[in-house]
Amino acid sequence: MGQTNVFQTAHTFGSFDEVDGVLGETGWNHLNGDGVLMYPGTDTRYPEDSYGVMGPFASLRLKHWRRGIQDVDYLRLAEAISPTRTAEIVDETVPTVLWEYGVSDPEDPTWVLTDISWSTDPDDWEAARAELADIIERYYSSLSHQIHLPAVTRKMCTSQDRSLADVAHR
Repeated sequence: MGQTNVFQTAHTFGSFDEVDGVLGETGWNHLNGDGVLMYPGTDTRYPEDSYGVMGPFASLRLKHWRRGIQDVDYLRLAEAISPTRTAEIVDETVPTVLWEYGVSDPEDPTWVLTDISWSTDPDDWEAARAELADIIERYYSSLSHQIHLPAVTRKMCTSQDRSLADVAHR
């Protein structure tokens, strides 16, 4: 394939067959932007398309992966605190998922044609995240009132810790 200017042609593997009105460039094993996780901030190979920024730009694909990982972390933290409410939030946000739909053609169970059950409104997703954050924050803020750490003084420190104590008392 050779060199690829990812700002002009995000096709990094597969074959380009057509332009689909919904999917954009598509073809065998190819969708627009496949495989691109970062874009160069300063592109020396194609300087005419360079943004001249130190460091790379994250692709939307990478940003979506990060958001998914953060969502899983929020769900796990909230579930450990309030499993029932966390399950309700998930069920309200994503009522039916993947395998729960069944299939359109039992002879070829690799696809299904149906509407999605979840909202495409980003505000709905942010509201769910905010509620999970509230569960987590309420729990941990209640703990902060229960934790009592002894005050560190110079007399309590070992000789190795004295430099830290000196910094703390300046």
